[in-house]
Amino acid sequence: MENKHEPQAIAYLFRILDVGGQGKLTSLTLRYFYDGIEDKLRASDNDIPSFENVLNEIFDMVRPANPHYITLDDLINW
Repeated sequence: MENKHEPQAIAYLFRILDVGGQGKLTSLTLRYFYDGIEDKLRASDNDIPSFENVLNEIFDMVRPANPHYITLDDLINW
């Protein structure tokens, strides 16, 4: 994807990730995607990080306004 740092591109990807249409990415939403790739990661014979570690890394990087979910504004302002 070109221009992946542009607000329009971030908004496009956010709408894909926001499967519940809530306008926020919660730990449950992120768990859904983690679970979707967990088996593939395990099959690669590499050590995989726990979901909790991945979740903490994401929230530490984004530093959302609310510590319980990430909004589109959080990502655009990141």
